[in-house]
Amino acid sequence: MNFDELEEKMRATPHVAFESLQKIPKVSGVYSAWLEGASRCFYVGSAPTSLKRRIQEHFSGSRAADRFCLYVYDQYVHDKRPNGLNTREVNRLTAVWIRDNIRFKWVEIQKSYVKGLEDKMKRKWKPILKPL
Repeated sequence: MNFDELEEKMRATPHVAFESLQKIPKVSGVYSAWLEGASRCFYVGSAPTSLKRRIQEHFSGSRAADRFCLYVYDQYVHDKRPNGLNTREVNRLTAVWIRDNIRFKWVEIQKSYVKGLEDKMKRKWKPILKPL
């Protein structure tokens, strides 16, 4: 698949919320995250083995295991959280924020093409989090 095909498929794919996680396949691919109602891409990532597992990790809110969650926490949750929360509670707040505000799209791609197409998408789409 070339980049133009990836971009066209990604734009045409419907957004998927946490409640529809079961629709995500366990295959390799590239995905994008979108803030609810926003027109600019929030994040671009890749899953060399399982899109479902990778996106499920993002919905977990676990900052130690997932950089996406850490980026979200740093920019959107930290300043609004109550003081005195332990790590589990902070991760729960991060998960709730992600589940309430983020929707995902994905395109299935052979593992050998995933990283190169992810980088091209980041360069062109310039996502809010983690742009190249």
